[in-house]
Amino acid sequence: MSEQLRSIEEQLARNAEYYGTVDTANITLSCFAKAALVALRSSEGQGFRDTVDYMIELRPELKGPTAVKLLERAYQTDLLEHDVSYPYGYQDEAPWLKTFSSVNVHDDFLRWGLLANNAALRNVQSCVDERYKTIKLFTSLVANRFDAPPTLLDVGSSVLHGDLKLVYESDPSSPVRPFQPIEILNDKHEKAKDERLTKLANVALSQQIQFGHVMGVDITDIDDVGTRRWARGCRFYPDELFQPDVVEDYDLLESTDPDHSRVSFLKGDFATMTRNEVVAASPVSTWDIIAFSTVFFQVSSSERIAMLLNALNLLSDNGLIIIQDAREVIVGMEDDVEGNFSIPFNYATSIIDAQRASDDYEEPVIAWENGRCQRAVFEPKGRIRVNGGDVPIDEALEMRFGNAV
Repeated sequence: MSEQLRSIEEQLARNAEYYGTVDTANITLSCFAKAALVALRSSEGQGFRDTVDYMIELRPELKGPTAVKLLERAYQTDLLEHDVSYPYGYQDEAPWLKTFSSVNVHDDFLRWGLLANNAALRNVQSCVDERYKTIKLFTSLVANRFDAPPTLLDVGSSVLHGDLKLVYESDPSSPVRPFQPIEILNDKHEKAKDERLTKLANVALSQQIQFGHVMGVDITDIDDVGTRRWARGCRFYPDELFQPDVVEDYDLLESTDPDHSRVSFLKGDFATMTRNEVVAASPVSTWDIIAFSTVFFQVSSSERIAMLLNALNLLSDNGLIIIQDAREVIVGMEDDVEGNFSIPFNYATSIIDAQRASDDYEEPVIAWENGRCQRAVFEPKGRIRVNGGDVPIDEALEMRFGNAV
């Protein structure tokens, strides 16, 4: 057995345990993992083994956690297109094994060949619009710095859903729903709700923010039909597909601004772009808010440096860089540049403030319980400049919105 295949099996075993005993709402993923292990270790489900072999052949650098994420999303993307019983009918190992056994590229290349290529050639897309509430929270804190509606450059925008949410959720005439409330906790262990900080955070989140020019940057072609289907397959945990409002919100954003007239888009790798390329694609030369949306710690250290230098060269004098991502690498994956989303409070937000002479973006200001950005703690070391002072976020919220609570 190759080292790569062993790494995939080990991650599948971890997922079978995690989704079977911890995140039990996603029992579908536990059943996927268990069935995948059977398929890899026996003649049953040869089609799954063929998909894995194809992935290993084309991407020998992939480690287990990344490979398993891609496999989960490739099969989910396929089943959302071809099986109306998904995910309801896949909360057991048997239907997964049946699907694995059906995979035969030679019999149905259009379906199974697409699945194999999605797993082997694509990267996981991050298009969770609720994560963008952080951008609104920080923009609310610094909105009084700007003489005009703040501009936003979103690096790692995927299919622009988060940016569209930011633009349209404050518009009374738009059907796009506001962000879900945030719950702020006292600490990461007892997880007791801090009533006052929760109220302050949601006052900030309820502000009517009008953005100026907004542009997304992503390495994928977001107008390609296959990319849109892949993004949908990546967007949902299986349990979220049982929530009609979550699916409806996605479909609404999917149909909003199809010609990118309100939120523009630039295809390319931000790490290799020049400042002139970015400026040439937009009506502005600097940006007030630059966000890295679940991309900063998903690339190599050299790419991070290149992206950060680009952002600093494009940032306005009063601007803010917001970095949001899973931070700690998975044990044994230090060279695989993949953040660990399974560790509670590891999905974090840090900032670089143009008004502060500091590069402490390694110090988060917010740590989220998970990547769905519903519950969080404020980290005491992170700082933002508000009203002339460098303060942690809880003090910043009190200074800006304390009179409203």
